[in-house]
Amino acid sequence: MNIVKKSLLLMLSLSCAVMTLSCSENDPLDESTPITTETANFPALIAEDFVASFPKATSIDWEIDSMYASASFTLRHRLGETLEMGVWYNLLDQKKKLVSTEVAFDSIPDVVMNSINVNYSGYQINYISYVETASNGNYYEVGLKTNRNSLKVKFDEQGNVLAEYGN
Repeated sequence: MNIVKKSLLLMLSLSCAVMTLSCSENDPLDESTPITTETANFPALIAEDFVASFPKATSIDWEIDSMYASASFTLRHRLGETLEMGVWYNLLDQKKKLVSTEVAFDSIPDVVMNSINVNYSGYQINYISYVETASNGNYYEVGLKTNRNSLKVKFDEQGNVLAEYGN
């Protein structure tokens, strides 16, 4: 089978997985119907890793492009809270590249909050995520906004600004 046919077959399988997972009528917090390798019709290594890493994930929404498969999902925390999370897999090597976890406003480390207050005093915090990467270290991504501007800012765990995106 040539590379074009293999690519088309893979994309068809991935499309079926997206349709299967996104059309589920399960209760979003019902943990009795976990995602299994049978319900995810895309590369087995990705499905197996997802199930092993996030066995209690609910409200799973897969998106697939030419390089990555990503899932947005909810995970019930042991304290009864729910966390919004995301995970990205590289389709070529089928390895997990990034995990993003929502962070409560009152849980952000003081050094990061101090850096926000000093460097972005006119901005309001829209969201905070803790991002774990396979190769580029971990960081906090903070969405900031004013009436005119929106920014995404990456902070290391010591509160240093790593990158800033937006207008």
